[in-house]
Amino acid sequence: MTNRGGDDHASVVDFAKKNNVSALLLVNNAKEANGQVPIHMLLSNPDLRTKAIVNLEEYIKQYKLDG
Repeated sequence: MTNRGGDDHASVVDFAKKNNVSALLLVNNAKEANGQVPIHMLLSNPDLRTKAIVNLEEYIKQYKLDG
């Protein structure tokens, strides 16, 4: 998982909550330079799929996101 945002997660989440806005994790499925779509490899491999779900859940909990 790549964090392509800034390092201000706490302030963004705090601002969202103070303004009654849900803070959600965005997963981007951009194509790689060679034209491959990385999500296909991830979803077709049960071990990678499970690891991705665990990582996403941990990220959501770490930054206290709403989903």
